[in-house]
Amino acid sequence: MVTSFDNTVGRHIRRCNRNQLLVGALSVCVGIPFVALFSSGLFLSQYSKQWWESVKLVLAGVTIGGFGFYQIWISWKTAENILAAPAIAWISHFGVPPWDVAAEIQREIDLHGNLLKAKEITLTPSWLLKTDFWEIEVLNLNELLWIFASAKWHLYGCFPWRKKQVVLFDRHGRYLEFEDGYEIRKQLVLKLQELAPWVQCGTKREFKKHFAKGIDVLIREAQGRRKATSFGNPTDQVARAVNVTVGAWNKSVWWPSVLAGLMCLVAVLPLPYGYFQFLRWLVAIISGVGMMRAFTLGIYALGWCLLAICILFNPILPFHLEKGTWKVIDFVSGGALLSYSLIANRYGNHDQRKAP
Repeated sequence: MVTSFDNTVGRHIRRCNRNQLLVGALSVCVGIPFVALFSSGLFLSQYSKQWWESVKLVLAGVTIGGFGFYQIWISWKTAENILAAPAIAWISHFGVPPWDVAAEIQREIDLHGNLLKAKEITLTPSWLLKTDFWEIEVLNLNELLWIFASAKWHLYGCFPWRKKQVVLFDRHGRYLEFEDGYEIRKQLVLKLQELAPWVQCGTKREFKKHFAKGIDVLIREAQGRRKATSFGNPTDQVARAVNVTVGAWNKSVWWPSVLAGLMCLVAVLPLPYGYFQFLRWLVAIISGVGMMRAFTLGIYALGWCLLAICILFNPILPFHLEKGTWKVIDFVSGGALLSYSLIANRYGNHDQRKAP
């Protein structure tokens, strides 16, 4: 009996385990010096201002160090017994040894390859693997019930950002969220419609309306669609699936970056000081939002460029440079913001219009 996990599933689990160990070690290396450095302040007179500051810093160090030790313990536990990994515990529910399931997934990968060109997603005719820094999630396509569009608020620095995503819902009540760029989400929905045409697609509101009936009803509806001899017009079905799960969430607002870019180009002229103060706030906000949008679209070079612009123009901790240097920065920043507006428009509304 083969119990080895020398395959894709095992490699991803070991990679996540190494990441946990690394984060744990770094947290311990930060937390322990915090405690050692500020614990001397605890011996000062109680309830003084310095004493309270020391207490807060020591508690922060203990929290960080405790988190690190916990991550190291989890990593050691998984390294000792890979069957303790959450992904292995999950695939055990199929009723066969998990190493056999992992071997079957590997056979499909060897035979068909990855049907989706995405770094963190592996798709085969029967399986979907979603990996990130911390974990790997395994989904059997036969258990997939719903695909719907959603969005989640994230906080990047001081900028709130509503990130679009496609969510998969299976018969066990799990939600798998995919926040990749538009093209990856579009290809994922297209492939899943091809491999699992019984799956229902819709908006989050439509999913909630159906989910209110109970998960047992969703399972029976999916079984009924699988038994049906026809799923309707495949072209119309796929077009609707893409539009309701991806297309509707891909609107691009590009004109603010055009305004900021033009104002940066105008800033090379001698203008009142108030103009430059306003320009700082405008460019910092728009470049910050544009940075997150660029990273969402997978345009990393432009994203890092916009991040540098956001830092240079930030009005909270302003940089004081020579006038000639600022003219060069204004000119380059204006060009970058105008380039972003063109790229965002092409990746956004243009791709949405091309959706089948």
